[in-house]
Amino acid sequence: MEEKNIIEQQRIKMQTPNLFTHATKELSQDALICYMLEWADDKFKDSHSKSYKVGVRLLDGFFGKYEDIIKPRNYSIEIKKQFGDIDILCIVNKKYHIIIEDKTNTSHHDNQLDKYYNLISKDLNIDSENILCIYYKSGEEYNLSQLNGQTATGISWEYKLFSKDDILDVLNMELDNQILIDYQCHIANLAIESNYKKLDISDWTTNTWISFVRDLKLGGNLTHGRGANKGVYFQYTIIDNDKIGFYLRISFEKRKIQFKLENEGDEPTKELGLKYFELLDKYSKNIKIKKVKFSSSKQTMTIAETDAIFLIVDDNNLIDFAKTKDFIAQTIKIHNSIVENVNNQT
Repeated sequence: MEEKNIIEQQRIKMQTPNLFTHATKELSQDALICYMLEWADDKFKDSHSKSYKVGVRLLDGFFGKYEDIIKPRNYSIEIKKQFGDIDILCIVNKKYHIIIEDKTNTSHHDNQLDKYYNLISKDLNIDSENILCIYYKSGEEYNLSQLNGQTATGISWEYKLFSKDDILDVLNMELDNQILIDYQCHIANLAIESNYKKLDISDWTTNTWISFVRDLKLGGNLTHGRGANKGVYFQYTIIDNDKIGFYLRISFEKRKIQFKLENEGDEPTKELGLKYFELLDKYSKNIKIKKVKFSSSKQTMTIAETDAIFLIVDDNNLIDFAKTKDFIAQTIKIHNSIVENVNNQT
């Protein structure tokens, strides 16, 4: 059965009650991953169970991320939850230690990926060739590139991304287990929700926006800060001459690009707002910029926004990604011209 058919069928099935409409936390997904992995144990092989096949396909998928590791023919499974704060530690055939960092819509933090690898390699004294690190990601995240690093002793580690597409590959079969059917349906609909290229912009959700923004590749200084479901900040630049931060914001609600100032020592005053709007007016050759009502603030100030909605769509109300990205590139060019102008002032 093709993946497309699975997704289309499961979109219809979402009209019926689904366990994962209510079990939305990462701990719920932890339990589901452990449940699937337990089914992969060779002792369930003779049952000819479809649940066993799902478990095997999941482990096959994990091992498939490592070209230099020969996948075992059969699996014996031991699972440890929250072992040293690791979401899931799956020990396969008493040899391979699979570290699974499970994320829905959150991201890794506090150097936790390095910490978990060190715990298994150093504290448990497991050889690096017997450690598999999996970053299991069912939701959306702005930056998925920071999944590798080095230990204090110089040993390199990398967490392999296991995305919604990988999960769908595992579940792309006829099932008879209601829990797995619900999860199959849940992941299929997350995939629909994240596919901004095929989704009418009136149906976009926060997950759609995050997927779209990630593909824009706006740089490493991307952040959502407060109001994560309403916009994303990028191109943040500190301007020493005026002791402020000058940056751009994509507003999910207005679907416009905003130009903003932030306190970096001095309050962003009305005078500074007017100064930067005049510079915007000077450098915005091809894009119409509209001044917004601004007032003195101790932290931030929005000084202007694009007059038009920056999402450029076709006749079917689907996004034209290339044209939209070009529009955003022009706003970045305006931002950079202003930064250069102000920094060159004496």
